[in-house]
Amino acid sequence: MRVILDHLVHRTNEPMKRLCIKPVQDDALRIDINDERKFAELRLEVLKIVCTTNLQATIENILGVHVLRVECSSASLHLSGLQGIRYLKEVWLKGSCSDELKEDLQRQLAQRKGKYKPVLSVLQPPPL
Repeated sequence: MRVILDHLVHRTNEPMKRLCIKPVQDDALRIDINDERKFAELRLEVLKIVCTTNLQATIENILGVHVLRVECSSASLHLSGLQGIRYLKEVWLKGSCSDELKEDLQRQLAQRKGKYKPVLSVLQPPPL
């Protein structure tokens, strides 16, 4: 499965601040853009991935996103490509995310070069 965000620019005349992607089956997901100039018109600030399946997600060439929100619910997620989000400031993890995912995201964030050094925030569910 591939989500090409360029098509969103052509479908709306309004800036889109937030986008939520929720795959419904086990798969590989690639989120990218073909035209950086058109993507800037979206003014997308928050990208949310809701993972309820086993998912291998790759992010490529996403420039303007400031916050990446990842919600997991008893599924397996591998996320790569954080270095491709140029203006990323925060990554939020929510739900039942594995320790391996948390460690991998922390490693990816630590390896980033450039002006922005994003932080990883793990939101714990309230105690029962």
